[in-house]
Amino acid sequence: MLKILNILVDDKFIDGLIEVLEFTKGEHKHDYILIGKGVIEKFQYINKTEYIKQIDNKDCLNFINNNGYDLVILHSLACIPWFKISQIDNKIKVLWKAWGFDLYRTPSEIQPFVKLRRLHPITKKYWWRHYKDKIYLNLKTWFYSQIHKKQIESAINRIDYFSGCLPNEFALMRKNSFFRAEHVELPYFHLKSNYTTKNKDIFQELGHNILIGNGAVIANNHFDIFKAISTIDISDKQIIVPLSYGGDDFYIKDIIAYGNKIFGANFHPILDFMSLQEYNTLLSTCSHAILGYEQQAALGNAAELLWLGVKLFLPQTSVNYKYFRDNGYKVFTIENDLTEEQVSQPLTSSEKMQNREAFLKTMSVDINLEKINKIYKVIEKDS
Repeated sequence: MLKILNILVDDKFIDGLIEVLEFTKGEHKHDYILIGKGVIEKFQYINKTEYIKQIDNKDCLNFINNNGYDLVILHSLACIPWFKISQIDNKIKVLWKAWGFDLYRTPSEIQPFVKLRRLHPITKKYWWRHYKDKIYLNLKTWFYSQIHKKQIESAINRIDYFSGCLPNEFALMRKNSFFRAEHVELPYFHLKSNYTTKNKDIFQELGHNILIGNGAVIANNHFDIFKAISTIDISDKQIIVPLSYGGDDFYIKDIIAYGNKIFGANFHPILDFMSLQEYNTLLSTCSHAILGYEQQAALGNAAELLWLGVKLFLPQTSVNYKYFRDNGYKVFTIENDLTEEQVSQPLTSSEKMQNREAFLKTMSVDINLEKINKIYKVIEKDS
């Protein structure tokens, strides 16, 4: 029997994670903690609070090291202070579930673990004009990361297992000489999703709208996408732009102003946070979607869109595009395929089925459950 400690952050993924881990645990035991200063009276996203214990920063190492844990899972690097990772008892295995921020903006935006071009030209110009305060902050963070470089590298070197959100992120992380972890896959998903073999041939009728982005994070590259699609006739379509997650108020205001200018009455920003069911219903009103991230991001959105049969456009150089292309999905590039002809035509029936079959081989509920059960076997073998 394994005793496993999950160190969490308050985020929208956590309720689904707890449900999955409790379902798969068998004879194993999962505990869940949040580390911080003081007690959080009300969580922003987590509803399954009965599973969670809050631990003060000063007590966390004592709790981790003296409760008989075989495995500690770090759900993002934001869940624990850096220097404490290397102080976790060597008898305890450590698994890092890396989130996008961990890889592409940590330890600093200037020199992250995985360096990519995050912003496209128009969005980059906007960033330089409106985020001047971030220049100083980024330099300060970079300077701090250089001072504490050995501690940061020691923390990452302490990690035994690594799971990105996509498997190809492991190869990107391996370019760091201090990274020694083995690759495992710890997916975030919902047990009650429709991503199963029995639903393979069931396709719901889609709307005709176009989804752009998944939130108000600037790495969505909204400005560049709006510009790219501005010359295409979309008179019979609504442009759906979710802006209720992440981002700065002034950025949201500017995106709305630019969207109204270009698309007029066809522009439909989403400003209120939706439940997963409401959001997935919104996605089903779309026949096309454009996600402008270069880094791995918006994976839950991309998965739902591909399953539904929505035609998905991604940057040609993006982590997401390379993964989907290499695993047999029919996806399209913003640079070469975002044309009037492609936007006027939805996916064909055969293209939709191609994506369903690729999905069932890579991200179905059964495949994801296998990935988690494999983690238990790996840890039992190595402990």
